[in-house]
Amino acid sequence: MNKSYTQIAIKNNFRVFLSDFTEVAQNIIKVQNTRQIPSIILASAVALFGPLLVVLNPKNDKTTTLIKTDTIDSLIIDSNSNQTIRAMFKYNEFASEIKDFSKINYLDLLQKSITKNGFIKIVSTKQEQNYGGQVDLQSGDLISDLAFYFYLSEQVHSVAKLYLKIDKSGNILQAQSVIFQLLPQHSENDIAWLETFLKENPFEILGLESFSSKLDIEVLDTKFWKYKCGCSREKTKNLLKVLSREDIEKILQKQRKIELICQFCRRKFLFTKQDWELENTVQTISCVESFTGGGFTAKIVSTPGASKYFKGGLITYTNEIKQKLNIDTSNGVVNKKTALEMAKKGKKFFNTTFCVSFTGNAGPTAEVGTKVGQVFIAINDKVWEQNFKGSRKQVTEKSIKFALSKLKKIVNFTL
Repeated sequence: MNKSYTQIAIKNNFRVFLSDFTEVAQNIIKVQNTRQIPSIILASAVALFGPLLVVLNPKNDKTTTLIKTDTIDSLIIDSNSNQTIRAMFKYNEFASEIKDFSKINYLDLLQKSITKNGFIKIVSTKQEQNYGGQVDLQSGDLISDLAFYFYLSEQVHSVAKLYLKIDKSGNILQAQSVIFQLLPQHSENDIAWLETFLKENPFEILGLESFSSKLDIEVLDTKFWKYKCGCSREKTKNLLKVLSREDIEKILQKQRKIELICQFCRRKFLFTKQDWELENTVQTISCVESFTGGGFTAKIVSTPGASKYFKGGLITYTNEIKQKLNIDTSNGVVNKKTALEMAKKGKKFFNTTFCVSFTGNAGPTAEVGTKVGQVFIAINDKVWEQNFKGSRKQVTEKSIKFALSKLKKIVNFTL
């Protein structure tokens, strides 16, 4: 099995998580451009903290681990509900006189390199709500530190083990882990069994394949992982908000554009001064609705804090009201021209950054020259034609959802 994965099982009242993160770790090491000791630390962290999303709660949207010590400025591991992993690593230089990394005790190396003067913080996100905990490092070998976190923050007795295969030059050939978590119905015999089993079958020597065969478990589920950053120009654009005008002027004196680099994947994004000004301008929204009948307005104002950016909306349900806004209805209103004119009039009336307009036929019957489900949605000078299927209510809901998805891509605040 070449892909990175986590196998989930139960054995003698222990939840067991067997993980091989070799492929993901190697990809991250390549992107982060680490060598030798930093690569060993990074691979260890990925193998141990990568599976935490499924260990803590598979229904979480994301689990993030942050490690900071005297020698590590920041080591971040993100695991997401779509089973993707990304990581970033900022560190001080690690002095090394090791000539053959294949013979090292990597747990001792982790302790000496990471040190215990720092902390681990683990935060899970579910439906935009964050929860988690932070503990001081106990040894720096990461396996003891993870077990301590589970005990202190999650009140779960756990054992974590790590296996690395490293070549002479310090390249990572394998990065694997196993986590045991005690279930509430356990007995002392279960604990004694695990202690004996781990003593007789050391994971850090056997590796995952041999260890699994000796453990003799029935795998209940397998989660496959892949490396993916998930950054984008739109997400990175938010970082422009932290730059002052003075910062921007200094940057533009040296270069024509503003360059922002994603610390997870090293991807570069270029922005102009105009981009910065747009991000730092207070943006506002208005709307002019026809067939949605105020549905978009209701959706917006149901969001806490909407008054900061939403100025208001007009419902031009009939042609008579559209005409009072000087919108030409002589050639019908279910068309691009009407949608654009509605957005233009609304933007001017409310004096907003953006105005969203809706015109169309939600049913139940089609008017001459139109068809049920045909709608036109405009935001300022951009317009989209959509043909939605379903009831009148469904067409309206789909139209509002579509408009929100387009709007979220261009505004500099959260809708």
